[in-house]
Amino acid sequence: MSPKLHNTLSYSVACLCFVAFVPWHNSASWLVAALWSFHFVRRSLEAQFVHRYGGRLVPASDCLVEYIYYWGFAAWIAWSLREPGWSLPSAWVTAFGIIIFAVGEMGNAWAHLKLRALRTSAGEIQR
Repeated sequence: MSPKLHNTLSYSVACLCFVAFVPWHNSASWLVAALWSFHFVRRSLEAQFVHRYGGRLVPASDCLVEYIYYWGFAAWIAWSLREPGWSLPSAWVTAFGIIIFAVGEMGNAWAHLKLRALRTSAGEIQR
């Protein structure tokens, strides 16, 4: 499978798995789902528009392992939100966590753009 298709499937289906299993009974679930979805939508878009891939295909065994990892953990994390009594911590801790999340997302996106700049075209590494 092409790396672009492989990564797009990994990230977009992980987002769908999470949304399928998350309980929608409280605002905490909505916030976690929004953050999770933002992360994997961003990753899916990067797979389509930022990353430059070499010509090698992703072996079927690697696809299987990565899909089990991403999709399985997405479902497991969403399912864990069903724990009775689960809620967000205090407002300031939640706000601090969201700030850390945003900084991490921006840093990750910035790093991917810097890595893209190292390849002048698909498969070619700038020296």
